[in-house]
Amino acid sequence: MRAASSSNLANGVLQTACEAAAGWDDNIRVAVNMSAAQFLQPRFVVAVQENLARSGLAADRLVIEITEETVQRNPDRALAMASSLQALGVRLALDEFGGAHSVLHMLRVFPFSKLKIDRSLMQQADTDPVVAQLVRSILLMGHALRISVLAQGIETRGQFSIASAEGCDEGQGYLIGHPAQSAQAADMTGLGPAAGSIRAVSSPVFSPAT
Repeated sequence: MRAASSSNLANGVLQTACEAAAGWDDNIRVAVNMSAAQFLQPRFVVAVQENLARSGLAADRLVIEITEETVQRNPDRALAMASSLQALGVRLALDEFGGAHSVLHMLRVFPFSKLKIDRSLMQQADTDPVVAQLVRSILLMGHALRISVLAQGIETRGQFSIASAEGCDEGQGYLIGHPAQSAQAADMTGLGPAAGSIRAVSSPVFSPAT
């Protein structure tokens, strides 16, 4: 019954918003905030599509707002929903960004001394400009908060160059050195003195279970 209530509520809110906005000027958008229970409903995208068609509202005039909590509850489903909405032309907004339940808030209030950039980002940093910019933003944020930043998974000279150019404090990855060879990290990069701009950290082959 609770799921059905959430679905009905979401549909009712969408219907009201779409019908009202359809009578506004074409350059005005309507934003609708959806809870996790509403957004993650299997038929949510269908409900959006039906209400757009019924009201005649252009898809790009509808903005669906969700929070980080919604994404974290079920990342796979949330991404699938977001992608389907984008395909319809509907806009998506991340609400309460930096609020009490956000990662940014956690970085501000927890006494972290180090921020480690995941290797999945670093491995795309030298081929995807968007990812490269994201890495730069993480470095800027870490330094603004006076937190040391370590880049994991450095395996190419391009990845090393991006981390080094942006002032990354520490590097970890097979380009720099394997665990037993970390003392020779600067030599192994073949970058000479420039390698000194990033302190080498041994690359763990595995992490013990905790």
